[in-house]
Amino acid sequence: MIERMQNLFVHGWRSFLCVAVAVLIAPTVTSAQTEGKPRLPTGVDPFDWEAYFDWGTEHLAKDLTASDSAILWSSKVRPDRAEPLFARWITFWARDIRQFEKYLADDDKTLHAPRVAEAEALRDRALRRNPFVHQGMIVYLYQKLPGYIRDTPVTRAWFALGEGDLPRALDLFATVISRDPQRFGYLRFVRASAFVNSGKPDSAAAEITKLLEQLHAQDAKSLGNGYESKELLEYALGLVELRRNHSAAARDAFGRALVENAAFSPAHAMLGELAMNARDTTTALLEYGLATETDSTDVELILGMGRAYVLAHRPADAAAQFQRAAQLEPVYAEPYLRLASALEAKGDKPAAANAYVQFLQRLSQDDYRRGDIQHKLQLLAGSP
Repeated sequence: MIERMQNLFVHGWRSFLCVAVAVLIAPTVTSAQTEGKPRLPTGVDPFDWEAYFDWGTEHLAKDLTASDSAILWSSKVRPDRAEPLFARWITFWARDIRQFEKYLADDDKTLHAPRVAEAEALRDRALRRNPFVHQGMIVYLYQKLPGYIRDTPVTRAWFALGEGDLPRALDLFATVISRDPQRFGYLRFVRASAFVNSGKPDSAAAEITKLLEQLHAQDAKSLGNGYESKELLEYALGLVELRRNHSAAARDAFGRALVENAAFSPAHAMLGELAMNARDTTTALLEYGLATETDSTDVELILGMGRAYVLAHRPADAAAQFQRAAQLEPVYAEPYLRLASALEAKGDKPAAANAYVQFLQRLSQDDYRRGDIQHKLQLLAGSP
């Protein structure tokens, strides 16, 4: 009886795998997965985040509603990317440019409006994803402001940044800062971002360090509305130090970010990453535990916690984290790949195969991993 049940089980999951492999020859997309997906020209891959992001930004001035919808979908497909999150902040203000004008003037009622707080959370998450995300799109908002835009070194610098002319933007921002470092010191962070995006991390580190020195001298948490907190600046400096292969300096910077704000989850996450690189699973689990405790809705932090469990050889706990991530961001492919791997390590091959199928159904058609995962499913179908 037991042998018969085992045979039925083996035959059952093998049959499932064979069907799964057949389905993956021409992957299907369910209506639940694409709910809210805007229409693009025929042939556009529904899971190509860049196609939707590029279309949305290109049509910003032509059709704000359609543009916003495309950018929103892009952020669902790749919630780990900073660009769509920042662009959603732009489209929010573009709907009511008068409100943006009040925001720039530090109008108290505007700053405390619930919907503005939601928009600010998008910008905050974008900068946590990547403090050096290109912010040139803000020029679109400046252009929509009522009145005449004065031709000054500041406006010329921003327009150069918006046009992607980073060398000219760097020179113009340097001129502005040198003329009045107290007033325009905050632009050092914008300049640091341009240096990072130009492949010059040493110069970026120098700008952030000077800005932090200015903030400490002023004993201020920030330089005003819209400018960056010291914890974010220290975090950004830590990321630059990693690019410079200065691990110890990076760790120190992340530690200083947490001195500024013990609940700053990105710094905990990066300390967790450094611990994982050192195979220190105890510290990795501790740091990612603190990160997810302070920000329980960030899918990347949850995935990081799961990866820490994988390193600690706790596949069941890892699978629980990856399942949580998949529920939080159901269109995002990455949690399903992680989940499949954890389930496979756990020995649950049918569930692992299902997760691989779910991953492929959410993966862009030209993703380099597609062939490898299809091959893995075929191997699973033929394994005992």
